Amino acid sequence: MNKILGKKLKTTFIKIGIILISFLVFFVSESGLNDSYVLDAQEVRKLSAMAKILDKNNNNLIERNEARGPVSSNFDVIDKDKNGSLNGTELFNFFRGGAGKKQNKGGPIANVVVDAVIEEVMTQTVPILGRVVSNEFGPVATRISGPVKKIYVGVGDRVKTGQLLAELDTEVLLVERDRNEAIVSQQIARLDSAKADFEKRSLELNRLKVIRKSSSFSQAKYLEVIQEVVKQKSKVDETAAQLLQARAQLRRSIINLKDSQIRSPYPGVVSTKYTEVGAFLKVGNPVLGLINDKSVMVEAEVPRTKLGKLKPGQTLQLTFNGKIYYKASVYAVIPDENPRTRTRMVRFEPDFSSLNLPLATNQNVTLNVPIGKSSKVITVSKDAVIQRDGVDKVFLISNQQSIPKTVKLGQSTGSRFVVLSGLKVGDSVVIRGNENLRPGQSVRTSRQ
Repeated sequence: MNKILGKKLKTTFIKIGIILISFLVFFVSESGLNDSYVLDAQEVRKLSAMAKILDKNNNNLIERNEARGPVSSNFDVIDKDKNGSLNGTELFNFFRGGAGKKQNKGGPIANVVVDAVIEEVMTQTVPILGRVVSNEFGPVATRISGPVKKIYVGVGDRVKTGQLLAELDTEVLLVERDRNEAIVSQQIARLDSAKADFEKRSLELNRLKVIRKSSSFSQAKYLEVIQEVVKQKSKVDETAAQLLQARAQLRRSIINLKDSQIRSPYPGVVSTKYTEVGAFLKVGNPVLGLINDKSVMVEAEVPRTKLGKLKPGQTLQLTFNGKIYYKASVYAVIPDENPRTRTRMVRFEPDFSSLNLPLATNQNVTLNVPIGKSSKVITVSKDAVIQRDGVDKVFLISNQQSIPKTVKLGQSTGSRFVVLSGLKVGDSVVIRGNENLRPGQSVRTSRQ
């Protein structure tokens, strides 16, 4: 009996040995025994023909539910990148005894930028199309009549406040100014003469007042001098008024000379040219069109049903082409409703202080208008998310090493994604340098 039992045990051990040897051949046979002992960390081996038998979904990976035998019992050991699946490289390294001493945990040290997974308040929003409008724009008109002498700028030129844009011919204006200066001088002389006559009559009246009780006093003469004094006083006042009028005319001619130079009332870009040199302009005719692209606001027609959450001063997000994010605050809700669309115009004051792109009036922007209650969510930077085999993944950093992590993402909120599962608040994830990062690779981190 003992001999029979011994033979059965021996047969059993032989069968187990054959199975183990067959699994070793199974995973190594087509991997190339003559290959170098250390694999290229960037190369992912394909499964051998025999290993392909276990790959039921044909994704070149062995999932846990597909593993059998020693692969199943050593699954966690073989799965170096902890992504829940085994590739040909991991199988090869396990059955060949690892990647060797030269592998240095996934490759050389990589310099990466990391960002934290955070918790923030998110409000449900709906996108509304808006447009950029300038606070200062329109034609710059002439204040006087006259022919155009010179235009100093062209369409597309950027100008500063007070910069000379165009000039009218000033020959007639100079003549008018000189004429008014002469009239002022004439009126000054006439006023001096009138004042002298008034003073003379006043002295004569005072003399008569002194001799009023004497026998030589003439009452008729006294009354006549009084009338002359009053008359001369009126002449002084009239001449003084004429002098004021002449001086006003002189100031007007000086102002006309100044207005012959058409200057920019605000900084901006020349958008339109309305006239040419030699053209005769009347008062109010446009010369050039200006747009101040540095002082802008955003306008959007918001449906009446979505106005409830918009209050003056409230901050929300806006985007250019869905990629660049900026803040904007509600400036005013215009109390004028469009009966056809049932929308009201809302003005927003954007914060473009960090903008490095040129703006244009009527440029489209998208405003994320809040429509629901606020809630706390966990978010991760969009730059941290990469797709591999159709699955969203991020690289966590732990002990200065990269660890790939599968994540489930929700909706986007600005430059971040809502995390439904796979990450927790405080996790450090790679946002720069993750494109070529390898599982288990040593890293040198910095923050954005």
